[in-house]
Amino acid sequence: MAKEIKCSINVHEIDGKLHIMASIPDGAERSIAGALTKALLDASAGIMNTVLGQRKSPERVDLQ
Repeated sequence: MAKEIKCSINVHEIDGKLHIMASIPDGAERSIAGALTKALLDASAGIMNTVLGQRKSPERVDLQ
């Protein structure tokens, strides 16, 4: 039976502020899905600044 790992990134805009949230299940950090999700999350600030033409740093919040 195949093992399924589900990771996700959600992007919300609330009152002009972006909220980029990732879900990586416990134990999935070393999986391909977990590594890709983390890389996309880490790159999101650069992508956001390119799209918006700004230089802003993200505020990180861990919800665990």
